[in-house]
Amino acid sequence: MSDQSPFPEKIPHHYKPQVSWSDFYTKAHQDIESLTAILRAIPPSLSSSETPTSCLLHNSDVASQISTLLRSPESGAVNDNLCAWLYDTFHSSEPDLHLVVLRFIPVVASVYLSSAALNKPLAGFGSVLLAIYGHETAARNGQAITLSIPDLSHSSIYHETKQMAKNGATELHLAVISPSLKPHGTVRSTRRARIVGVALELYYSKISKIPIRSKIEFCEFCKIWSGQDHNDNEGENCESEKNDGIRGGRLNMPWELLQPILKILGHCLMGPDHKNKELFGAAFCACKCLHARSLHDINPRAILATASLLKLGEMAAHHTISNNEIDYTEIAMTNDDMLYSRAFWVSKGVIAWNVDARDGSCCLYGSKNATLSVANGEIQGYDVKIQLEESNQKLTEHVIEKFPHIRGFKSFLVPPALDVKSLLKYQLAIVVLSSGRECTSITGVQLPGVLDELFYYNGPLGTIFSGEAVSLYLWAPTAQDMHALIYSEPEGGDPLEIVHLEESNGVWSAKGPVTWEGCYYVYEVSAYHPSTLRIEKCIANDPYARGLSANGRRTLIVNIDSETLKPKAWDHLVDEKPNLLSFSDISIYELHVRDFSASDNTVHSDFRGGYLAFTLPDSAGVLHLKKLSKAGITHVHLLPTFQFAGADDEKGKWKNVDFQTLESFPPDSDEQQARITAIQNEDGYNWGYNPVLWGVPKGSYASNPNGISRIIEFRKMVQALNRIGLRVVLDVVYNHLHASGPYDENSVLDKIVPGYYLRRNLDGFIENSTCTNNTASEHSMVERLIIDDLLQWTVNYKVDGFRFDLMGHIMKRTMVKAKSVLQSLSKQNDGVDGSSIYIYGEGWDFGEVAKNRRGENASQSNICGTGIGSFNDRIRDAMLGGSPFGHPLQQGFITGLSLEPNDHDHGSKSSVEHMLAVSRDHIQVAMVANLKDFVLTNHEGQEVKGCEVSMHDGSPVGYASCPIETVNYVSAHDNETLFDIVSLKTPVNISVDERCRMNHLATSVIALSQGIPFFHAGDEILRSKSLDRDSYNSGDWFNRLDFSYSSNNWGVGLPPKEKNEQSWPLIKTRLGDPTFKPQQSHILATLENFSNFLSIRYSSPLFRLETANAIQERVRFHNTGPSWVPGVIVMSMEDGHEGVPGLSQMDPIYSYIVVIVNTCPTDIIFTSPALRGKCLQLHPVQMNSTDHIVKDSTYDSSYGSFRIPSRTTSVFVEPRPT
Repeated sequence: MSDQSPFPEKIPHHYKPQVSWSDFYTKAHQDIESLTAILRAIPPSLSSSETPTSCLLHNSDVASQISTLLRSPESGAVNDNLCAWLYDTFHSSEPDLHLVVLRFIPVVASVYLSSAALNKPLAGFGSVLLAIYGHETAARNGQAITLSIPDLSHSSIYHETKQMAKNGATELHLAVISPSLKPHGTVRSTRRARIVGVALELYYSKISKIPIRSKIEFCEFCKIWSGQDHNDNEGENCESEKNDGIRGGRLNMPWELLQPILKILGHCLMGPDHKNKELFGAAFCACKCLHARSLHDINPRAILATASLLKLGEMAAHHTISNNEIDYTEIAMTNDDMLYSRAFWVSKGVIAWNVDARDGSCCLYGSKNATLSVANGEIQGYDVKIQLEESNQKLTEHVIEKFPHIRGFKSFLVPPALDVKSLLKYQLAIVVLSSGRECTSITGVQLPGVLDELFYYNGPLGTIFSGEAVSLYLWAPTAQDMHALIYSEPEGGDPLEIVHLEESNGVWSAKGPVTWEGCYYVYEVSAYHPSTLRIEKCIANDPYARGLSANGRRTLIVNIDSETLKPKAWDHLVDEKPNLLSFSDISIYELHVRDFSASDNTVHSDFRGGYLAFTLPDSAGVLHLKKLSKAGITHVHLLPTFQFAGADDEKGKWKNVDFQTLESFPPDSDEQQARITAIQNEDGYNWGYNPVLWGVPKGSYASNPNGISRIIEFRKMVQALNRIGLRVVLDVVYNHLHASGPYDENSVLDKIVPGYYLRRNLDGFIENSTCTNNTASEHSMVERLIIDDLLQWTVNYKVDGFRFDLMGHIMKRTMVKAKSVLQSLSKQNDGVDGSSIYIYGEGWDFGEVAKNRRGENASQSNICGTGIGSFNDRIRDAMLGGSPFGHPLQQGFITGLSLEPNDHDHGSKSSVEHMLAVSRDHIQVAMVANLKDFVLTNHEGQEVKGCEVSMHDGSPVGYASCPIETVNYVSAHDNETLFDIVSLKTPVNISVDERCRMNHLATSVIALSQGIPFFHAGDEILRSKSLDRDSYNSGDWFNRLDFSYSSNNWGVGLPPKEKNEQSWPLIKTRLGDPTFKPQQSHILATLENFSNFLSIRYSSPLFRLETANAIQERVRFHNTGPSWVPGVIVMSMEDGHEGVPGLSQMDPIYSYIVVIVNTCPTDIIFTSPALRGKCLQLHPVQMNSTDHIVKDSTYDSSYGSFRIPSRTTSVFVEPRPT
C-alpha cells in the first residue's frame, strides 16, 4: 500500500515552485471554487475580488459557515471534505492562504482536543494540525527539520515517552518532521497537546493579522478547555457552555498548551484590539476560567501564570479608561510568588539561590501555621525571621556533585546557632529586602539537601514485629503531627484506635499489642505542603507497607515472616532454583501476568489472569512455558506486579465485553475497539506502569485483594515457575509515581514528606519527563527506599532479578549500590543467593537528567563497566527499520530494505543501499554484545571499534564493556508485536509464509548473538495485537495469548483510536486482507523454529562468551566491506583446537561454528577463502527439524562456499573428532 494522506493531493508537499502574483491569485480563486462544493453559499464578491484571500479571511458569512461545519458532530473524520480543504489550502506557498487556515485553528483545536479527551481523536483535524506543525519543512524545500519549541518541560504520555528522546538528546525537540508531512508517523511521536501547542504558537505569531472574531472564538475555546463555569462578583456570567459540536468535557492542562494560550490571551487583553469590548470581555472571562481551573487542579505554574495575566488584565481595563500605557513595573510581589521554590537549602548552614540582592538584604521567614503573606511589599504572618549572610564562596564540590543543576547559584549562610531541625517543619520563604526594607523578591525553599544531611536514617521502618508487640516507624521529618488510625476491616467503619506517634530525629513511632496483626491502618499526617501553601492533614498509607486492602485503601499489619504465609517448602526454595552458572547463560521471556492466562480455557475461571494460574502444571500456558524452559529460556520477566493504579482490585466491579459479539465483526472493523475502549478504565486490565506502592503485590491478580492472599499466591507463583526451570524477574518502576499532592487517593510519598521524594525543577515544580511525578533517587532516603524495596522482593519473595523501567532517570550511584547490596545476600544469612540476581533496564538518556544534568545517571553510556544490563535499541531499529517513533513503513535489514521494497519512499537507490550497509554494521556490533572496543570491518572496509560505528545522531552504537551489559531485543511490550511490525513494513503482495520467515530471522539473530537475549511473550507464536502500537489499556481482547496455537490474534479489529487512528488507513488494508492471517501450521512452525535456535544457543558455550576479550578473540565477521553480498551476515566463532595456538578449549563438541543470516528473498551463495577447508555441517538441531527449507543449506569445503535459502538463518558446526 502506498503511503497516502487521508486527503487527495493537489500539490506535492515536497515541491516548492517559483510562483508569481498571478499564481497566488489563481490559487486563491481555485480554493474559493473548491470551497463552493462544501459550503451552502459563497458570496459572489469573493469570486470576483482582486484580493480574494483577504476577502476570504474577513468574510463573516463564510467564516460562520465554516465554523458551524467544523463544530458539527460528523466533522473531523478522515474523509471530511472541509478538513481536506483546510489541509490542501495550508500547503499553498501563499502566506495569506495560511492565515485563512489559521483563522479557524481555535475551532479545530477545540473540537479536536475535546474529542481526544473521550478517546475519539479525529484524523481529519489531526492532519490539518500536522500540516501546520510541519509548515517549516515546506518552507525549506521539503528538507526534514527538527522543530524546537521553548519551555516544553513535560514529555508525552507514558507509553510514547519511554524512548522518545534518548541517546543524549538534550534539546527540547518535538519531532523530526518528514518532508511529505504525512499524518502517519509524526503524530505517533508527539503528544496531541504539543501539536496543538505548536499550531497555537504559529497562530500567535500571526495574531496581528487574525480577525477579531477568530480571537473571540479562541477565548470561547479557552473557557471550554478549562471546564470551568465562572461568575465574578459583579454578576458577569462566564459560563463555559458546551457549544454545538464541542464534544467532551474538561481536558488536561499541560504547560506546552497553556503557554501559547496565555500569550494569545495576553494579546487580546493588552494588544491593539483590547479596546474592543467584546474581545476584552471574552479574554478576561477566559483568564478567570483558566485561573479557576488551575486552582482546582492545584497547578502552581498555571496558578501563577493565570493570576499574573488577570492582574495585567485588570490594569489594562483601568488604563483603557484613562487611555494611558500600562506600566508593568506597577505589578508588586504577590502571595502566588511563594508557589515557586527557587531556593535550595543544601546543607545545614547554606541556602543556595540564584538572585542578586544588590544593596538589599536577604532574610529567611518561617510560619508554623503557614500564614506567610506579602502585602504592600511587607512580609506578614511570620513566626521567625532570620538574617542570611551572602557568601563570596561558591557552592562546595559536595553540594555541586549532588545538585549539579544549581552549580552557579549564590550561597547564603544560615546562622550556626539556628535550630534548623525545628524550622524545617514550618512554611519557609526566602526574601530579598530592598534598602527601604521592601520585599523585592520572594520564593519558597526546596529542602532535600538539608533533610538528607540532618535526618538521614538507617533504622527500622514500616511494621516491625518483636515478641508480644508491633511497632510502627515512619520517616517524616517535616511533619508537625502524626497519628495512626487502626481499623479492624479493610474499608469503612470507625477506627478501633487512634494512636499518636512520637518523633525522634525525624522518625515517628508507636508501639502496640500483637493483636494488631491482621488489622489495617493509615497515617494521618499534618505537614506543610508547598503545592498548596498550607498545613495539610493527609491520610496516607505506609510507604513501607507489606500488605494492603483492596485498591490500597489501607495498610495491612502483617508479619511477612509468618509461617502461615509461606507455601510448603518455601524456606528451601533457594535449593530448588534452576542452575545459573553465569549471567551470560540468561535468556529472558517478557510476560504480563494477566495476558498469561486470561484467555486460557484450560485454567479454572477463578484463577485466570492471576498469580495462581502459574501453579497449574497441566494448563496450556504452563505446558508452553515448560517447552520454552526446555529449549533454553531461563528467566520470565513479569510486567509490573506491585500495587498500581488503573486496574481495580475488586473483580466484582469490572466491566466486560462479550467476546462472541466482538468475533462477529469484520477483521478490519472499528466496532471492536469502540466497545473495548468504552470500558477500558473499568475492565481490570492495565500494564501497570502507574506505581502507587512499590512493596506490595498487586491485588487484582490475587483471589482476594484484602488480607494475605496476594502474599501467599505471589509466593506460590514464584515457587511454581522456579520448579519448571524458570527464574523470575520483576519489572520495577522506581522512576515515577502515579500521583502526588495532598488530595489524590493514590498519593503516598508526597503526603508523608511533601516535596522530598519527587524531583523538582528550578522553579520548584515536579518534573514529569518520565510521564508524571518523577522520583529523585539522588535524595538519600529515596535511594534507601528503592534499595529496601529491592531487598524485600528478593528476600521475602525470592525473585531472581529486576528490570528497571526508565533506568536512565535513576542515578548510577543508586543502581550500583543496589547491585552491590543484592549480590551480597547469601543462602546462610538471607535464604537467597544474591550472586545470581541479575539487574537490567532502560538506559534512555532524556529529560531533565540527560547529559548528567542531575548527576551521573544510569544511562546506556554511563552504565558501562558496572555489569548492569541495558536494552539495546540499536539492533531493534536496524533489523526492523526506522524506530517506533518514525514512519511505520520505514523498512530495515530483515523487513525488505533495498531487497524487497514496499511503496514507501526511502530515497534514492544509492541512499537505500547505504542504509542497508549501515544497518548491517549496527547489527554486527550488537551480535558481539554491543561491545564498545570490539574491532570489526565496517561497510567502507575500515577497521573500527564498536564505539566508532555511529548512529544517525553521531552517538556510538557500541557502548558496553562486557556482554552482560547488553540486552538484545527486537520486540517488547511497548510498540507493535514482532509479527505485527513485520506485517506492517513488508510489501503487501508477499505471502504470509514469507512474513513468518522474517519473524524467524529476527528471533534467530537475537538468540544467536552474544549478550543477553530478550523476547516478548508471543514472539515464538506469531503473536499479534491486531497492529496495536500501545496496548497498555487495550484489554484482554487485543492482548490475547493463545497457547492452544489455534490463532495468533491477527485481525480482531482496528486497534484503539487513541494511539493508532493516524495509521488506520495502512492498518485497515492489511487486517482486511485474509492472506495476511497465519494458520495454525505457521504458528507451530514458528514455535519449533524459535525453540530450535534457543537449543542451538545452548548447544555451545561459544554463543555465550563471558568476557569482552573472549569475544574479540573468537568471533569474526565475514562478508564485510564495500563488496559485500547485500542482506547477508556471516559470523564465525572459533574454539581452541589443534593448530590454533593461544585459544583454550571451551566447547567439548564443536571447534568451529558459522552463522549465516540471509534476509534476501532469493537463495544466495557466499564464498570466503577464510572458511575454506573446514569440516562444517549443518547443525544437528536444524538437520532434525521439520523446516525443509533450512535443510537445503549447503557448504562446499574446497571453495569455502555456502548456499543459503532465502530468508533463512543457517548454523554450521565443525564437530570435534571422536
